[in-house]
Amino acid sequence: MSEVADPAHTLEFMATAEHQRNEFADEINKLAKRKTKPIAVLLSGGGNDFIDRLPLLLNEYDPKTPTLNEVEVNDFAANHIEKFYKEWLSFVADTCNQAFGSVDRIPIIVHGYAYVVPDGRGLPFYNDNWLKKEFRAKGHRDLVQNTKTMAMLIDMFNDVLCALAGNKPFDNVHYVDLRNTLSNDLSRVNGKRIYKEDWGDELHPTNSGFAKVVAELSTVIDGL
Repeated sequence: MSEVADPAHTLEFMATAEHQRNEFADEINKLAKRKTKPIAVLLSGGGNDFIDRLPLLLNEYDPKTPTLNEVEVNDFAANHIEKFYKEWLSFVADTCNQAFGSVDRIPIIVHGYAYVVPDGRGLPFYNDNWLKKEFRAKGHRDLVQNTKTMAMLIDMFNDVLCALAGNKPFDNVHYVDLRNTLSNDLSRVNGKRIYKEDWGDELHPTNSGFAKVVAELSTVIDGL
């Protein structure tokens, strides 16, 4: 298995940065020279885009106003997520076709995100959180409601990917829905919130959570 991913980058960077493109193309060309055709290419991205855009997606708290800014959410979906996934997918497909031919195309796998909980937990060495602070900055302090709001955004993200996958020119793209793989259940068992079994912080699963995600992805890859 080869990996060319860089952490903490946005979709725009991953789709357009020259060095990111070159790293992927170099890896594919190395495999082609060895006559080793990949079973599939896994593309994973979008989480950092939520962090960057969340302040714009949230309205200032008002009990009479929706939490999400519908105009900004629609713009984010169409002019960012969809736009850069299309660009990214097109580049990856073209690179693979040039290296291995376009008759038997290499499958490309994309996945949405599971439902996160904006509870303020960051990485141990990270003295800040990603999501909770943005909700608080706009006056949203109810964890139950904020979790529902994040679920709405995650649904939007998944809807975009689902609409792209399997349809020309992306009919070799396979979408994996992970929304029911990890829990966002805020209720408690033996004093511990259920979702914390799956989530190590606001964005990253626990080891057991990652294992569930890997199992879902492996099922799709095994079926190719």
